[in-house]
Amino acid sequence: MNFKFFISLICCLFLVQCVQGQYIHEFKIGSDSPSFGGKDALAIKNTDTKTTWALHISKKEHSLQFFRDGALELKIMPDGSMNQISDINRKEYIADIQEGQLQNILQLRPKQYFFKNQKDNKLRFGLIAQEAFQIFPELVQIDNKDQKSETWSMNYIGIIPIVIKAMQEQNEVIVQQETEIEQLKTQLKKIESRLSALEVQVEKD
Repeated sequence: MNFKFFISLICCLFLVQCVQGQYIHEFKIGSDSPSFGGKDALAIKNTDTKTTWALHISKKEHSLQFFRDGALELKIMPDGSMNQISDINRKEYIADIQEGQLQNILQLRPKQYFFKNQKDNKLRFGLIAQEAFQIFPELVQIDNKDQKSETWSMNYIGIIPIVIKAMQEQNEVIVQQETEIEQLKTQLKKIESRLSALEVQVEKD
C-alpha cells in the first residue's frame, strides 16, 4: 500500500470518528513542536484531553513510528514486525511480577470463534475480554467504564510477560520434582543393595 494513501485513509477514518462522536481534534501535517512529532509527522490532537498521537517514517530504519505526546511508543518495521518500546530509561517503580501467575494463566479459557458479520469467514483464536477481566483487569480496556454498552478490548501483548513468569514457575516445579525423583532413585538403589546383601547372607546360612 502506498504510504501517502495509507496516511490519507487514516485521516479520513479519524475525521469520520470525530464527526460521529462529536469529538474535538486538531490535525497537523508537519510541525516544529516535538509533541506533534516534528516536521515530517502527521499528528492528531484531542483538544479536550490534550493527548496527541503522531505518525512518522524514520529516515534511518524506514520504520513507521507512533508517538504519543512526543514520546515514541511503537514501531512497525519494513518487514512488518512490530516493536513496542521497552527501554529501561522510560520505566520506573520496576519490580518482579508477583508469584502465582501459573494458576492465573491456567484460569484463562482460550476460545475459537468467528466475528459477527465478518466477510472472510475466518476462524480466529483468542480470549473473551469480559472473562479475562476477572483475572487480569489491567489488560482489559472498557471505554467510559460502561460495561453494558461499550466494546471491550484487550492487550494481548501484555499477557506475554505473565506467560513467561508462569513458565518460570512451572519450571521450578519440574526441577523440584526431578530432584525428588533422583533422591528417590538413590534411596531405591540403597534398598536394592541392602536386599541383595540380605539374600546373599540368607543363602550362606
